[in-house]
Amino acid sequence: MVFKWDPRKAAANIKKHRIDFHEAATVLDDTLSTTFPDTEHSSQEPRFLTIGTFRGRAGTGLSVFDSDGQLRPAVREIVRLVARADVILGTGHLSPAEVRALIEEALQAGVRKILVNHPEIRFLDFSLDFQQEIAELGVWFDRCYMRSNFEGNWDAVAANMRGTGVRNNVLSTDLGQPGSVDPVTGFADMQMELSQRGFTETEMEYMCAKNPAELMNAA
Repeated sequence: MVFKWDPRKAAANIKKHRIDFHEAATVLDDTLSTTFPDTEHSSQEPRFLTIGTFRGRAGTGLSVFDSDGQLRPAVREIVRLVARADVILGTGHLSPAEVRALIEEALQAGVRKILVNHPEIRFLDFSLDFQQEIAELGVWFDRCYMRSNFEGNWDAVAANMRGTGVRNNVLSTDLGQPGSVDPVTGFADMQMELSQRGFTETEMEYMCAKNPAELMNAA
């Protein structure tokens, strides 16, 4: 498929949204993306919206940093609200630099539960060294069921889990999309793959039940 666009509009989009059209076009390579008519903007020509992941640089979407590279005031306020409510702070799809800054701010604010979301996802792909560095700060890692937008493999995920410690990991799945296995089957497959790589029933119980219970104040 060949994409064409007005270079002036492409330059304006980078300035306004910090998204390159070449990067944005890769969302159509995401096999789990969804495309639907954009009825609000189709009065003169048919237009469509696509929701999915693209192969851009980590942090090219919304950032927690301002133009000076500092955490935005709104982010600091959110962190304070999370600390006050004693709920989980998830890092979402932030880049390593953003994750580190957010963790430092959260710890200073008194946040007790920080969850680093799917560090293996292809547009993040955190190194084991970085994961070990932030694991020492007491964060948890969300190891989400492997699917098509993960470029890692079970061996790499298992190595990351071993490297950061069973007590710092929780297992999860966001399955349920069209064309994917159901969440129950997928989660069972995940447990089987990890069991084949040496994780014991006791370790699985921590990652599937005890660690999540601690995060949710249900322990």
